[in-house]
Amino acid sequence: MEWADESLCRLLNKALRKEDRSTLKPWFSYPKLLHTALKKLPRALENLWRGVDSDVSENYRANEKLAWWCFSSCASNVKVAKEFLGSTLTLFMIEAKNGKDISAYSNFPGEDKVILISGTQIRVVGDPLNHKTFNLVRLMELAGEDDYEVLPVLEDKMNGRDTSFYDDENTYTGGWVAGLKEGKGVFTWKNGDRYEMEYSQNIFLLTDSDDDCIM
Repeated sequence: MEWADESLCRLLNKALRKEDRSTLKPWFSYPKLLHTALKKLPRALENLWRGVDSDVSENYRANEKLAWWCFSSCASNVKVAKEFLGSTLTLFMIEAKNGKDISAYSNFPGEDKVILISGTQIRVVGDPLNHKTFNLVRLMELAGEDDYEVLPVLEDKMNGRDTSFYDDENTYTGGWVAGLKEGKGVFTWKNGDRYEMEYSQNIFLLTDSDDDCIM
């Protein structure tokens, strides 16, 4: 479904990314409906590919377990994923256990589209491979079809390691406990600048080396 330059998928994923989980309330019924529909499709147990037009590889550390809260569009053919990438890129190779092949329902059936549902649990397999402007991150899906629930996606507060997307297009990736930043994390500004930070119950812990960084 499309409205001008916005699509239903983009609007839903934007809400799923927000730190303020209350923005998900208008969407509560829709993810449940979408999950139910996708569960009726056969599982795609295969390697999937997903490309991002920036270097986000530093957010993925070996053996780390993460959750992807958005509905993630992937391709079963690496050539399709590469067509959407720019000069600086991160390419994810995902060993999927519960992908949903939606090629027959897509406006572009030749793109071999496979969906990973919101709340997909993944583990980072080894350190990223970085070469100049190309970055490869290998991921393994942890859960099977019977392990997924919709309710964790719609929690009012963020928990675990996750990424928050702000309206100014800056992002923060780090640990969360009951919606509060906890432990080390990385702020990434829209222009690509990065700054490592550490929090305790959402309070920024200032170190001696940070004195010159405060504005």
